Formats: sequence, C-alpha cells, structure tokens
Amino acid sequence: REVRHTIELIEAYDVEKHHTAMGRTTGYTAPSAARMIANGELDDNGVVFPELLFIGSRYQTMVDRLAERGVLVIHREVQGEES
Repeated sequence: REVRHTIELIEAYDVEKHHTAMGRTTGYTAPSAARMIANGELDDNGVVFPELLFIGSRYQTMVDRLAERGVLVIHREVQGEES
C-alpha cells in the first residue's frame, strides 16, 4: 500500500516578542540541531540534508523541541489504495 505523509507547520507572529513566524521556525530549528550535535544525538559527518538527517526518533526530537517553543507540527499518514 502506498502511504502519503503530510506535514503541516503551524506558527504565527509573536506579538509580545515581535518575532515573525519565519524567524521563529528557522531560528528555533538551528539551535535545536546544534544542541543535538553537542549532546551526541547527531553523529553524521559532512553536509547532510535535513530531510535525510531528521528521520525516526531524530524527527520526533526536533518536533518536540519546536513544540516546547510553541511551534506546532502536525504529521499525518494517509493510506492509499493497493497498487
């Protein structure tokens, strides 16, 4: 069966801190990844595309860290028809 994954990122302008949604989503992801490297959670070498690096438990760790900062990530899996 084919499985389709849909990932929705929910974020908005932070009125109190005057942070844009784009600034928050990009600005929170990089330090979270740096923290994972510092903690030994990411041990890949060289240039690695985020789409290939953040899979499985690494993906969930990043989603959890974004959620701690109020950025909501919704992941849906839709089962397709049999081929």
